[in-house]
Amino acid sequence: MITSLRLTDWRSFSGPHTIPLGAFTIIVGSNASGKSNLRDAFRFLHAMGRGYNLAEILGGKYGDGGECLWHGIRGGVREIVHGTGEGRFGIESAVRAVVPASKERPAELWSWTHRLTAGVKSGVASVCAVSKQSSGMTVVS
Repeated sequence: MITSLRLTDWRSFSGPHTIPLGAFTIIVGSNASGKSNLRDAFRFLHAMGRGYNLAEILGGKYGDGGECLWHGIRGGVREIVHGTGEGRFGIESAVRAVVPASKERPAELWSWTHRLTAGVKSGVASVCAVSKQSSGMTVVS
């Protein structure tokens, strides 16, 4: 389960914003408050999990014969960075998962954090840094 999402200069989110998440989270807000931009951040994470590169995530992925496999993030590279459309943006997700017990071992609680920082210059996006930090596991009794 994703326990928090931290967005830095992502679309309408200027500076760093951490959004705590639970097992059931409802996002509400007035028009133009960032709900769709938050959804785009989750789509970005989804595409990363599918192994798509930055160009495919933002612009779309096409298969044989031009079949669209993934619609790019709304606004693409032009609208991904807050404000001017150029500079850096970041997405960080904190994840926690429980691995059920088996006959051979007790249940385990795993947690890790993914961080991605990317930049946009002259309409071209490039990855600046990607990291995955694991805090290891804890045995759950």
